[in-house]
Amino acid sequence: MMNKFVHIRALLQRMGIVFLFYSILRIAFYFFNRELYQGADFSELLSSFIYGWRYDLSAIVYCNILIILLHIIPHPFRNRSGYQRTIKYLFLLINGIAIALATSDLIYFQFNKKRISVDLLSMMSTLGSQGFQFLQHYWYMFVAFAFLMWIFLKLYSKTRVEVEKYVKPRLIPELILFFVIAGISFLAARGGTQMRPITPSQAAKDVNAQMASLVTNSPYTFLYSVQKRRLVESEYMDNELAESLSQFKSELQHTDSFTGKNVVLIILESVSREYVGALNDYPGYTPFLDSLSRHCLVFNNAFASAERSNKALPAILAGIPSLMDDPLMYSAYQDNCMQGLGTYLKTQGYHTSFFHGGLNGEFNIDALAPAAGFNMYFGKNEFNDDTYFDGHWGIYDEEFMQFFSEKLKTFPEPFCSALFSVSSHDPFPIPEKYKNKFPKGDQVIAESIGYTDYSLKKFFESAEKEDWYRNTLFVITADHTFQYGKRLAPRYENRAGYFSVPLFFFSPGDSLIGRTEQVIQHTDIIPSVLDYLGYDGTVLSFGSSVFSDTLERTAIQYLDNIYQIENDQFCLLHDGAKAIGLYRYLEDYYFEKNLLEQESAIAEKLTQKLEASLQTYKHVLIGNKLCQ
Repeated sequence: MMNKFVHIRALLQRMGIVFLFYSILRIAFYFFNRELYQGADFSELLSSFIYGWRYDLSAIVYCNILIILLHIIPHPFRNRSGYQRTIKYLFLLINGIAIALATSDLIYFQFNKKRISVDLLSMMSTLGSQGFQFLQHYWYMFVAFAFLMWIFLKLYSKTRVEVEKYVKPRLIPELILFFVIAGISFLAARGGTQMRPITPSQAAKDVNAQMASLVTNSPYTFLYSVQKRRLVESEYMDNELAESLSQFKSELQHTDSFTGKNVVLIILESVSREYVGALNDYPGYTPFLDSLSRHCLVFNNAFASAERSNKALPAILAGIPSLMDDPLMYSAYQDNCMQGLGTYLKTQGYHTSFFHGGLNGEFNIDALAPAAGFNMYFGKNEFNDDTYFDGHWGIYDEEFMQFFSEKLKTFPEPFCSALFSVSSHDPFPIPEKYKNKFPKGDQVIAESIGYTDYSLKKFFESAEKEDWYRNTLFVITADHTFQYGKRLAPRYENRAGYFSVPLFFFSPGDSLIGRTEQVIQHTDIIPSVLDYLGYDGTVLSFGSSVFSDTLERTAIQYLDNIYQIENDQFCLLHDGAKAIGLYRYLEDYYFEKNLLEQESAIAEKLTQKLEASLQTYKHVLIGNKLCQ
């Protein structure tokens, strides 16, 4: 006689298979990113896995809610072949997508140091144009996914339900089981019996903040971020107080002293601070930048505002940080009015332009540039010579930077022009003639960093011959850091190190030379440049000038559902409701000593600054207040 509860048994077996695969993928995630967790002992790793089961069960229930209902609703048609085929196909499709997300995050996380979220959708256009590249470069991940799905299907076949035309359910027992399983599923989905459902930021409370990414899982973080697409106003304090503490408005006062210097902003793809020898106690891969630094104002404590290019560029070009999952230009606020560096300088009679050797339309950069006041856009199409196309992302840096140099001398002065390089982007192509010319080091990016640095040298050699050169302020930084593989120094292993970038101000022939330990972030670039030029007026930017600001300087970022703020010593972590950790990021490389209680005064001060910035950020974006 057939087991009357065969459907419940099949459900438990099938959910058990999914749970097993989530655990396998967490183990794989650990080994792919073990350098990140090398400061953890066995008990911390074990705790991460145990706490991770809550997130696994939550994701499994959310993904499989329809599958669960199809198994437990008592009716006489569950044994029919069509019904069982429907369950099978839904089960394989839904969980196949979840496994695909978790498998792809083994690689994706290494570049962004955050679990997959809804901002992956903003990458879809790139995946379309770069699909063959990803397949070629990471073919083994596709093979691994296919192998996992083959095993998954094999295990599913072991849970087969015998097909019969009609089986009358035992209504009362099965109704009882229905409510029991529904109740258990509800608790699993919300992560337990606590007052509020678990969130990704909860992981940083359960374990060391550095281990939080090991606790969560990719299907969960993706689903969680989907429901967070629109910002919700925060009410930490009065809006006027929040705005003053966040320094959203800078009042620059320079009556009749505007210099009218040209401005050239150079943004180097993935050139982390750790690769610049002049900023470290080891050689690095940037000999030209090292030599140039002796003639620059060098910021030793500069921080990127985001972990990805399409999130970092709004901070650099328009002073808008990335404190949400979606990149600004793919978010619900992409049509908001904004004022960028080009906007302010156009009021002073500047010619403005933006150069990016990448594919036109990539990451909506060609939409962001004019929104930030850069009237002319030059991309791969405008370069108009595919002889120098790298086959992946765009035109090789050397040729495109020479194109940049040639164009600059045709512009009327004063001009403001920005350049965003491409060659030091995965898979890091360099021209065949330069293969083995630059040090390769232990990281895949190293050789391309050397090539980009060389291309920058050639650009400056061309530029210094032009009349406009000595009347120009050059600002050189990176869009974000590169996080794949082991870091070159321990200080770059923690969440503050993830955002450490170079930032140089260079103005040939003037006194803008030296080093400063002041903290500066990307959103400070606009007010700092305008202050240096002698601009008079109000600047709307989530930053402040390093030349006139007397307050304690900080930098703020958002990564993997945790907000963070740094001053020159401490990094404070915040889950959106309250502070959850305080660490000396230059000494405590793996965030092992939480000083939240010992340094309560510092924690309170940083918490207030972060909450003020977050509240103002949401208020400004929701209310479309980025323009005067």
